[in-house]
Amino acid sequence: MNPDLLDRCAAALTVLARLQLTPPDEETMDQVAGLAGQWPLSGLPQETPDAQQARENGWQLLKTSRRDGESAEHVRDDQDRLYGITARALIPPYESVHRNTDGLIFDAATLDVRSMYRRAGLRAPALGREPDDHLGLELDFLASRQGVQGSGAAVGAVDAGPGGADPGHRPHFCPGHRRRRPSAGRRGWLRDHRSPPQYPQHPCSWCPCTISP
Repeated sequence: MNPDLLDRCAAALTVLARLQLTPPDEETMDQVAGLAGQWPLSGLPQETPDAQQARENGWQLLKTSRRDGESAEHVRDDQDRLYGITARALIPPYESVHRNTDGLIFDAATLDVRSMYRRAGLRAPALGREPDDHLGLELDFLASRQGVQGSGAAVGAVDAGPGGADPGHRPHFCPGHRRRRPSAGRRGWLRDHRSPPQYPQHPCSWCPCTISP
């Protein structure tokens, strides 16, 4: 990947990581919706017509969410229901649940991700108390590996440089995670726009750097 695309991916992944980790407040929702015309991955040569349509539909849902008055409280409740912030998750945001046979947290995939962080001089902020392989943490890790825009702050950066990180690691549970999420979101901010089966915040929809070889 060329340096410009890496920087673009890093910037996009940093935004998406924060949205996956923490439900946005009203100011953040306005800021994100305002990025539609300057999203760093818009109009890339690698973007297929289907991907372009998915991106445009996703932005339209975000902007419609703001126009229709969906509040930060609405989005927080929806994200809580989906990711289980305070209760059982409808779609757990942890890699091990989607990759390992038994569908458990703190399983083999979690330890693989922990090892990846360690080789890069990083560690999860709640090590041993919360799984290391939360989608948002992995996206922040990828951002920190791919460009100066990503700081690795969400995974407790010790060294934000290249370190020993494997640049090939990506959130491999994205396809399964995506299949389990269609129509799960009740609010436009998190809803699947169904053309194609991807949705506004999903990094596998918006970031070629999470899926390209």
